[in-house]
Amino acid sequence: MARPDPAAAENVYFRLPLSSDTAVHYYYDRNESAPGSLAWNGSSSQTYNDHNGTDFSGGPRGRPVYASAPGILIAKDDGHGDGAGPGNGNYVRINHGNNRAGLPINSVYLHFEAGTPTTKPLGSFIAAGEQIGGVGTSGHSTGLHLHLETQINRVAFDPYKANGGSEISWWVNQGIGAPSTAAQPNKLTVGDTAQVYETSQGSGAVLNVRGPNPTSSVIGTRRDGATGTVLQGPTFAAFNNDTNNSLWAWYKIRYADGLEGWSAQNWLRKAIDVTPPAITSATFLYETNPHRLAIGFTENVGASLSGDDFAVTNIATGQAFTTAAAFDAATNTAFVSLGGTLSDGNYRLRVKPSGITDSAGNVLIATPPAGDYEHTFFVLAADANRDRAVNLDDFTALAANFGQTGNVFSQGNFNYSPDGAVNLDDFTILASQFGKTIAAPADLPRAFTRTPMSPAKPLAHDLTFSTTRIIDELL
Repeated sequence: MARPDPAAAENVYFRLPLSSDTAVHYYYDRNESAPGSLAWNGSSSQTYNDHNGTDFSGGPRGRPVYASAPGILIAKDDGHGDGAGPGNGNYVRINHGNNRAGLPINSVYLHFEAGTPTTKPLGSFIAAGEQIGGVGTSGHSTGLHLHLETQINRVAFDPYKANGGSEISWWVNQGIGAPSTAAQPNKLTVGDTAQVYETSQGSGAVLNVRGPNPTSSVIGTRRDGATGTVLQGPTFAAFNNDTNNSLWAWYKIRYADGLEGWSAQNWLRKAIDVTPPAITSATFLYETNPHRLAIGFTENVGASLSGDDFAVTNIATGQAFTTAAAFDAATNTAFVSLGGTLSDGNYRLRVKPSGITDSAGNVLIATPPAGDYEHTFFVLAADANRDRAVNLDDFTALAANFGQTGNVFSQGNFNYSPDGAVNLDDFTILASQFGKTIAAPADLPRAFTRTPMSPAKPLAHDLTFSTTRIIDELL
């Protein structure tokens, strides 16, 4: 058969079956129609005529061999010494599920050392990277090596992408010829939104939904484009327990209309994300030092974020501040640090949408007319209750916590002392700010004023504001 390319639908890609590659290989012979030999890399010396697998040559004897992909153990043999037994020697065969044409995709591992093939019974699940044997030289073998054979419907094919060709590699990562030991991740995970696609290629334009088990009766069908939430899977199951020929990988899906059942993974994909991320909130975090901004997003945009995506300026002066961004994926929140505490003033945050994307590449929703998301906030030292004025209410907050530790700004820790202590240092800040107000941005340019104390409205106990008197009362 002509070399097949893997299809994203089948989702079977192989990892290196060893812990590291070997220096010597004898590859699959692609020169099928004529004498001589030709490997995927153009070499004639790294294969031999009619070789139908990949030899990873050398020991040591018993070197662990790992499953290249998850599947079901469907055949094995053991008990043969060096050069003894049938041609395969001691071997293991794993079925990784059927392709969309219903043909099994297998991997076969030959010439194991006697006593090393997995002791699991046939029909057992084998995980990618699970040890299934050890390197030997049983069967028709001239030295220690692993012969890996990849098959579709028991017909061998070369998993390597040829140099200079348009083929697709069957390895998770072929690199420059030394495949990666990384395993192919599951196609879907629990909680993903799955979508039915290309059903016309294999099941009469509809996908069967089965329940209560993967190979139970059909309880409904779904057409191309139907979506649902992944509840379980993947799991391998075969009709009539024929794991050699009728094995499929399945996911349990709760479809959008409420139907819940199992569907074969070959006709499922993760729903294409076409929804751009958006900003849900922006909050000035004034309680602790350094000052920060928390910006909430509808989804994870962390991989695309940098400090350059955010601009913070003083509205009155135009001064710009350098920002640094960190992202909390658990809450989809970006924390923008301003490097310290800001001085009194009104500020504007701008979030630039062009550089912020989700994992699917969708760009952040722009906010007309400028396109940038804007959030204004202010800083006023000693304004504990954030009402844009420093007055007796703020003094009350300080007085309630005076002499204590573990406090934040709104509790009188105006100098942001690390131990949260509220003391005379904080009172000094309050005294220097007392009577100061800051107008909202719409009222600029008269942003800062000092409100004179009116004799008709004296402070508590008909006293003028006396630093000495209040210190005495606090102490």
